[in-house]
Formats: sequence, structure tokens, C-alpha cells
Amino acid sequence: MKKTALIVGANSDIAYEFTKILAKKKFNLILLSKNYQNLILKKKFLNNTYKVKTEIKKFDITDTNTFNNVLKKYSNVNLIFIACGLLDKSNKNKNIVSQINYLGPMNFIKKILELKMKNLKDVICITSVSGDRIDAEFNEYSRAKKNLSIFLKNYQKHFLKKKIFIKDFKLGYIKTNMTKHILFRDLICASPSKLANHMYSVLKKKNIKIIYYPKIWIFILKVYNFVKKTNPFSKSSK
Repeated sequence: MKKTALIVGANSDIAYEFTKILAKKKFNLILLSKNYQNLILKKKFLNNTYKVKTEIKKFDITDTNTFNNVLKKYSNVNLIFIACGLLDKSNKNKNIVSQINYLGPMNFIKKILELKMKNLKDVICITSVSGDRIDAEFNEYSRAKKNLSIFLKNYQKHFLKKKIFIKDFKLGYIKTNMTKHILFRDLICASPSKLANHMYSVLKKKNIKIIYYPKIWIFILKVYNFVKKTNPFSKSSK
């Protein structure tokens, strides 16, 4: 029997690359995103290239009223992948940044726990290493990702009771359309396709709950936080 994956935020570069990996493994696919027209193109490509069953649906992670119906309709899925994200350079749209990066995914995951999804075994959620920064509170994106990571950590035990394994992928710099304005050296960067392959490779490792990628960002953050903590002129030291 074929497995089925539900992809939330399916138009993101990361989600699309992971979807291709799943299609190669002959997963049936359900793609959710706000931009329905882009989903149509992705469905056509996946069906023609991998010959898998692909269903698409317009979906807004900030509209909590739709969560119950969506999850009941697709209650037979084996894997749920959540890749919602909005990076706002201006730090002005704080409410929508919080909704997309934290509150929406959090409420969606809570709804998963409320329903009987007997075939569901794995949930993957994308967060960010920026949430581990000592000054994360001063940027809405970083604060939202921090809060989502904390939520995932606290809720892992509830998922384990239902024999569902949830993984928090804390990403460093991944080269996507959302992050193309950020200039970093290739040494500390990764492509969405490499990330997708890594995500699939650790999918069956049930003892892993938090994954940093690229891993070098663990050490970068330690240096960053040390410098910020010891710098008397930094905001976080006040």
C-alpha cells in the first residue's frame, strides 16, 4: 500500500524539493498552499515525471477555521510536512510574520493531536537557527521561530503517546527565493535539494527530535551568542 504525504506550504523551494524526493519514493501527495496557480504547475510536473497521485488544495496557515476540515479530509496520511515561512526584512509586519511562522503552524499541530489519524507516523516542521540567537526577541521572525521550536519540544511527548514522531528542522542559511537577499559564503549554506535528501535520510531515525542543518550553524550560534553576551554595547546585554 502506497504511503501518503501532506505538504503544508508546498510552494516553498524547500517543500517542493522534498516533495520530489517523496514522489521518487512513490508517495501519494497532497499539496497545500495559498498560491493555487503555482500548485497546478507543480501537480502537472509531479504527475508527468513521477507518475504519482497528486492532489492540490488552496490553504492558508493563518486561517484556523479550515484546519479541522482539512485534517479530517486527509486523515489517512502517513506523513505531514510543514514548511510555512515569511521573512520580513523591514520587521514591520510583525503580526503576519508571527501568524505564518508560529501561531498558524502551532495551531495546526495542536489540531493534529485532537484528531484520530491512525496512519500518521511522522510530522516534520521547519523552524530556524535564528530562534536560538541570544537576541531573538528583537526580531519578529526569529522570535516566532524560537516560540515554534519551544512549542515543538514541549509537545513531542504528546505525539509519542500516539506513536507519532515529530522532528524540528532548525535551518541555517538555505538558498531559496525567500533568502536570496542574504549574502553568505557557500561553506555555511545549503541548497533546498541537499536539505530535502537529508530530511528523507533521517526520517526513519525515531530517536532524533531536533536537527540542525547545515550542522555548522550550531557552532556559529555559539560564537555569535558569546560575542553578543560579552559585548556591553549589544541590545541583548541590557
